[in-house]
Amino acid sequence: PFTAITTPIPGACGMIGPAAGPTMSTIFSEKLFVRFAAEFRPHLSAVGLDESIFTAPDIEIPIEACSQLLERVAEDDPSIAVRMGQRMEPADLGVLGHAMLASRDVRQLLETLSCFIHVVVQDKEIRLDLSRDHAVVSYRFVAQDAGPYRRDVEYSVCAIAKCINVAVGRTIRPLCVEYEHARPDYAKAYSAAFDCPVRFGRGGNRLHYERSTLELPVASRDSRLYQALRFFLEDKLKSRRQDDD
Repeated sequence: PFTAITTPIPGACGMIGPAAGPTMSTIFSEKLFVRFAAEFRPHLSAVGLDESIFTAPDIEIPIEACSQLLERVAEDDPSIAVRMGQRMEPADLGVLGHAMLASRDVRQLLETLSCFIHVVVQDKEIRLDLSRDHAVVSYRFVAQDAGPYRRDVEYSVCAIAKCINVAVGRTIRPLCVEYEHARPDYAKAYSAAFDCPVRFGRGGNRLHYERSTLELPVASRDSRLYQALRFFLEDKLKSRRQDDD
């Protein structure tokens, strides 16, 4: 049995579901797009975006356009989203990434990511569940009509694993990785990325780790900086909620 440890914190970290009415779910540019400018640039106009996503971290982009962008990049190179996830850095998430790098240990890092992911991107959920021996990190779209998002899932699950590795300063191999989608022709790219069993057609998108992984210290931990960044993130999360309302 697993126990969820990412339960909402009143006033700060409640889960945000799909917004009512015609509001559009968005993702902040931060530095996410700058790292992959070479891959994205040729496809911007096709999905209604422009060069501002590379220069202005406070630009908000529709999640649908972001997913379409990843899908278009993958038309020429189907496995590229997996490799992009391996190149991601926590700082690409802006203040959230810096708070992750200031966290005490992997558990606090993952709790922070789960708690404040909506500061950067809406309609996505990252959840941490525990059993006696295992820790499972799950990733999913909250909206049921999110459209084509397979490459987003490929990228995001790889990116979470990469953030953990960067934070602790070494490679932590998962026990196994699960994806909802069927096994693709380029499954070897997953094996190279995770160096562990990868299973497809499962009931969720999940990273399985030994529970002791959560106790690993973050190399750049800084409790005072973490508290300052968390205060900022709580304020930003409240603003996001008001936008949804």
